[in-house]
Amino acid sequence: HRQNEAVMEIVHVRSQLRSTGILQSIRLYREGFPDRLSFADFRRQFEVLRITPFEGGDVDGGDSVFDEREAVITILDDCELDESRYRTGISKVFFKPGVLSDLQLEKEQKLNNFVIALQSVCRGAIARKRVDGLMMKHSAVSVIQRNALIHADLQAWSWWKLFARVKPLIKVHSAK
Repeated sequence: HRQNEAVMEIVHVRSQLRSTGILQSIRLYREGFPDRLSFADFRRQFEVLRITPFEGGDVDGGDSVFDEREAVITILDDCELDESRYRTGISKVFFKPGVLSDLQLEKEQKLNNFVIALQSVCRGAIARKRVDGLMMKHSAVSVIQRNALIHADLQAWSWWKLFARVKPLIKVHSAK
């Protein structure tokens, strides 16, 4: 009993399409959600849009698709994205046209703001370090000037002149 190769078992084909998620993908594409990303890819690309980082901070640390799905839904909630603009499937998230580009722009803006803030912190630290160096130089100059004035006053003091003449004589007597 040999089966004809051209005959397909419709029940078997539907079961395969259902289990691989192709039917759901086609249905969502027809409903107007042509853009799609897997949960892991979406999380990797757009986790910076999250208001607070996930516990542990490990992007690839999800144990299951359910964890990744929860993370994607949390990111989308933090972005305040209307639920009519996306759908979540078994392993992917689907978007209406233009939503991914909007998320990309939001991500770039957030990263730009972060870089600007980082640059301002770095420039502030460098400026403070430079000012500290200038303050140290200024205090060193004032100490040298004060000591030079004290030395000049000391050289003009008659008791110092006497001490400077007698001191070598004291060393000579103590050596004998």
